[in-house]
Amino acid sequence: MSAYPDHLMDHYRHPRNFTFHAVTYTHSSELDNPSCGDKIQVKALVSDGVVTTIAWEGIGCALSTASASIMTVAVTGTSVESILRLTKDDVLAHIDMEVTPVRLRCALIPLEAIQEALRKPI
Repeated sequence: MSAYPDHLMDHYRHPRNFTFHAVTYTHSSELDNPSCGDKIQVKALVSDGVVTTIAWEGIGCALSTASASIMTVAVTGTSVESILRLTKDDVLAHIDMEVTPVRLRCALIPLEAIQEALRKPI
């Protein structure tokens, strides 16, 4: 029995948008969480102010992996402006699980990496 709900375990076991493809990405970032070892790199293709393609690679716990998968799915097809306004509460709503303060950084690092990438074009 897992401590995580089934939908999170599905995203952990079968992460979406995981691995970069032969796409000319326009934005990129890389973040890590030294306290637990999570590392994530995000690349996005933005066209006319909308994220048309996004992918990520990294290593991390089940929560950060699932959050990266869920959040990249959630932001695909969304305007950069809207994505930059997303907050902790939006992430928690998307992952649909209560997160303890100790694990909060694990859940949020994917959104932080996405937002950082969108702030700095390649």
